[in-house]
Amino acid sequence: MTRLQFLDVANLPPAEDERHEYKSSLSMFNTLKEKLGRAASGFWNSGGGLFITGVDGSGKPNGGIAETVGRQSLRDWVDQIVKEVSPAGPYEVRLYTHDPAFELNIQPNKAILAVEFGESRHPPHMAPDNKYYIRAGAHTVPATHYLLEALWARRRIQRPQLAHAMRLKPEVTDIIQLAIVALTDEPAIEVSVILDPLPKMWKDTENLFPLQLPLLDRSMPFYLDITTFFASEERLGPAVQLRINYKDLAGNSYDYKATLDVTKSIAPWKIGTPATERIAKSMESIDKTLKKVLKAVKP
Repeated sequence: MTRLQFLDVANLPPAEDERHEYKSSLSMFNTLKEKLGRAASGFWNSGGGLFITGVDGSGKPNGGIAETVGRQSLRDWVDQIVKEVSPAGPYEVRLYTHDPAFELNIQPNKAILAVEFGESRHPPHMAPDNKYYIRAGAHTVPATHYLLEALWARRRIQRPQLAHAMRLKPEVTDIIQLAIVALTDEPAIEVSVILDPLPKMWKDTENLFPLQLPLLDRSMPFYLDITTFFASEERLGPAVQLRINYKDLAGNSYDYKATLDVTKSIAPWKIGTPATERIAKSMESIDKTLKKVLKAVKP
């Protein structure tokens, strides 16, 4: 978000639109509190926008509002209201105060309040009145049930989702690998991988667990050799629990749990794989050797 850094309050758009909401300097703080909470919900659910107080309906400064609300600074007052929205999204606050060097209609000890709401990655956002809002043109209106369902679906798609799979290691097909993959485009960070109980082949390296991965996304899955194909159930152990703890870029935590089951996860080998070819050749060699032995001992 960088719009506030370059915002020229003397040249705002001449009317409200889907990205701008104006409130007059004459607005009461109780009314502003209600409008600001709804605006936060509406803008976060609609891609972001600017809420500006201390201007008329055409975006012209008309005196400004008090820099304090009771004993609170105006900035703290804004923070308190915005953080009542669930969940809170990205925002920035800037106050434009009286300056004799500029010909702006801002009275001494007054300010124009600008709150920029950035694009949210976690809609929908519920206002302090327990309702969900969107921007519809120049207005903040309650979200319809259909749109609310769409916003929930968007959140599920945009959050990181990890899952596991079992596979034969491509270059050594008698090794079984645990794969941890991302199902969405959102990266997972601070990933912790726990196996309980630890497979036998990892018993001598217990100090490495839980495994800590700084980042995991679709372009960077994680693979771990956990057992061999032969005697896999014995080597892996019964009912091994996989637990994955991870976070998104906003610091929200997620968990994934599953039971590892090789017999249900690995498809039967197909004739022609390198491993089965090696087995076939070994069986042929054993068969030839047995025939030679039988021929040698035959009376």
